[in-house]
Amino acid sequence: MRLVYAILAHDAFDQLERLIHRLLANAPEDRVCLHIDAKVTPPTDFLAGLSDAIRARVTIVSPAIAVYWAHWSQTVAVARLLDAALAEPFDLVHVISGRDWPLCSRTQMVAAIAAAPPGACFMDIRDDDLAWRMNDWCFIDRHLRPRADPTPLSWRIAVARSRISGWGNRQMQRWRGPRPEPLGPWATGWTWWSLPMDAAAVVRDATSGLMASGRLRYTQASDEHIAPTALLAAGFGDRIVPSRRMVRFAPGEWSPKTLTRADLEARPSDAWFGRKFDQSVDPAFLDL
Repeated sequence: MRLVYAILAHDAFDQLERLIHRLLANAPEDRVCLHIDAKVTPPTDFLAGLSDAIRARVTIVSPAIAVYWAHWSQTVAVARLLDAALAEPFDLVHVISGRDWPLCSRTQMVAAIAAAPPGACFMDIRDDDLAWRMNDWCFIDRHLRPRADPTPLSWRIAVARSRISGWGNRQMQRWRGPRPEPLGPWATGWTWWSLPMDAAAVVRDATSGLMASGRLRYTQASDEHIAPTALLAAGFGDRIVPSRRMVRFAPGEWSPKTLTRADLEARPSDAWFGRKFDQSVDPAFLDL
């Protein structure tokens, strides 16, 4: 079985190098496709600690794009990773972040893939009614950032910007009417999923079409909507099974919490990857 790991990275390059070694060291048939946020420059010795055999199976996506949280640039980065992955045949592509870590052995993962229904698409589709993120005109799309404890001034600025964006959305809805849904009603799912080659091609092609049409401009978190919507529109709904990711959120937060030893001890037995880890906070995951 041939696996591809499509990795979105922007920091923690020492940990990222360890991740690549962990994924490829004992799997000569597998590959890594790596997108590094264009806003950052990796250290000059990045990947130098890997063997030539491993480095030869790492494709760094070029050109990279500057990625902003919840912005359509995240969607473009995923599409470029899928382009790189689809250049050679594979059985499954895992989209993960540079701070993810495998929670099981490759042997266990391959056995679970083989036991799944033929053509299984490992993806979580949520019940959240968030289609507005694709159908409203979100004029503050480029300025989204993870939630932080606000100062009074930053809170007032954020409120003012949101009100201005809301006013602009109402004017656009009156002027142009509802925004089109070219793939059908928008579904919602996490970005982190694992797909066979035919499903990955469907997602890549749908993303490319939406980008070319300009439909992703002034949306929020489009990366959480395109893949599930494209697969459902293509008739893959009966092939969708849980993603086998372990993700934890602290109350009231938008971004996943950093996992620690305590989380590992309570991890689901069928989880393939945990998101996210930081070796400077708790390096326990490195022993997995």
